[in-house]
Amino acid sequence: MDAKTLEALKGSIKKWERIVEGTGVDEGADNCPLCELFFDEGCQGCPINEKTSRFGCIKTPYNDWVNHHIVKHENKKKMKVYCSTCKELAQRELDFLKSLLSKGGEMRFSKEEIRLCKEIARYYKKEINEGDYFISGLSREVLLNTGMLVDTEHKKPDVPLWTWGDAIEWLREKGFVYMTLSMQPKSVFISPYTKSEPNIKTAFGVTLLEAILKVVLAVLKEEK
Repeated sequence: MDAKTLEALKGSIKKWERIVEGTGVDEGADNCPLCELFFDEGCQGCPINEKTSRFGCIKTPYNDWVNHHIVKHENKKKMKVYCSTCKELAQRELDFLKSLLSKGGEMRFSKEEIRLCKEIARYYKKEINEGDYFISGLSREVLLNTGMLVDTEHKKPDVPLWTWGDAIEWLREKGFVYMTLSMQPKSVFISPYTKSEPNIKTAFGVTLLEAILKVVLAVLKEEK
C-alpha cells in the first residue's frame, strides 16, 4: 500500500469515527477519501477492492449500513446515526476499515483469528482467490494473493484466511439471512439466524471477525 492510498484509508477511518461519535455523516462516494482516489478507476487499487475483489463496497459491512437506512430511515441522502442499530452498523464499518491497517499497510489477523481459520480449514477449504490472504505453507507468514497462482506443489497446503465479508457471504448461502450484533468494550456477541429459526448460532469474540469465525466453525461442525 503506497503512501497516498494509506492516507486515503486513514481519512476514511476518520470519517467513520466521526459517524460513530454522532458528529459525522455518510454521503457515500461523495465524502469518502478512498472513493475519491479509486471510484472512477472501477475501484482497482482500493484496499477494500483488494480485500473483497468486488466493485464498490460489496461484501463489506457497508452493505448492511445502506440497506438499514433504506428500510428504516427512508434512504436518507446523508446517512448518519439515527438509532442504536445505526451506531452498531457504523462501528462494524469502522472496525472493517481499521482491519485493513497494519505497520506495513496490509491486513492484520490476530493469533486467535488465525487459529480459528486453521480449524475451519479442517472442515472446509475455502478457495484462495486473488485478493485473499493466506498462511504460507513454506514461511508460515500471512501473505496476499496478488494474482499469481498459489503454488502448493512444493510446500505444505496453504490455509486460507477468512474476512468478515467471506463469513457473511458463506453464512447467507447457508440460509442465515439475519444477524443480531452487540458490541461491548472487550467483546462482540453475534447471533445469526434464519427466517424460520431464530438464534440458531451465537458466539462471543474479542473482535468482530473472531466472533463470526466461531459461528462459521459451529455451523461446519454441526454439518459434520
